[in-house]
Amino acid sequence: VLLDKSFYNTLNIENTEFVNNRIGFDVIAIKSSNNSISVIASQFNENKYQGLKISYETSCSNNFMIFGCTFSNNTGCNGVSMNLVLAKNSTSNIFRGIGSRFINNVAMYAGGGVNIDLSPTEVYRNTYPSNNTITFQFCYFNNNSGSYAGGVGIFESNKASSGSAVHINRNIPNESGDYFVALVYFYNCSFLGNAQPHPNFKAKGNSALQSGAFYANKVWVYFGEETIFRDNNGTALQVSDTSIEFKDNSTTIFQNNSGIKGGAILLTGDSELYIKHNVSVIFDGNRAVSYGGAIAVLHLQ
Repeated sequence: VLLDKSFYNTLNIENTEFVNNRIGFDVIAIKSSNNSISVIASQFNENKYQGLKISYETSCSNNFMIFGCTFSNNTGCNGVSMNLVLAKNSTSNIFRGIGSRFINNVAMYAGGGVNIDLSPTEVYRNTYPSNNTITFQFCYFNNNSGSYAGGVGIFESNKASSGSAVHINRNIPNESGDYFVALVYFYNCSFLGNAQPHPNFKAKGNSALQSGAFYANKVWVYFGEETIFRDNNGTALQVSDTSIEFKDNSTTIFQNNSGIKGGAILLTGDSELYIKHNVSVIFDGNRAVSYGGAIAVLHLQ
């Protein structure tokens, strides 16, 4: 689907199967605004490159929702289940993933489940995306694989392969400043058994993954209501120069996660962890090879 200078259109896709394609469903919006696209109760299975791809270029105020969809056994390099790209002054777009499952997806590099790329186009270095909101609610990420950062990866620059379940790449240079590119929310989401070692995935010659289920760099991330990290390898939640906030009246459970440094949480760089009012954070049975079975803090400035 190509939306070129398109305004106020609505597209609904329901009960549809996308199976064994190179790209199952591709949406490209160029200089478009106020469009609404919904994908409901659909299956994206065994696609060889990407199941669902959404690209916004110089587009604003668009709404995209997936509801009750299943992404399973997809394979490829990056974002093999769902790939979302916000580029060249794309502003005030809203993406919602609700009640969807990402199971047994395998990324050669990043984003076995979801890849979200927040970046300008290479030749337009000053056209940064801004004021976008990305929310996942009641989503389930289970047994996704990647070569680095098993569950969720959020990066400032495109320097490493990362994030087998969800990868969010803020490909913005330092001179752009710390303005609002995107707020990323996770409500009632589970990250289970991600970052599983794969014989074809090597990090500096070793099959062991270097960062685990969720990696974040220079993006604000919020966890609300109930979040579960269970049975993830290579650290459940690792952040660098990032602010993580557990919202009011929320519960976050870290159970049976493992890592080299910090089994459940690893904070590096100038990172901050905020725990708001009436919040429960539970650590149960996490372990680390080096130190910090529950939490490790390194190189904070």
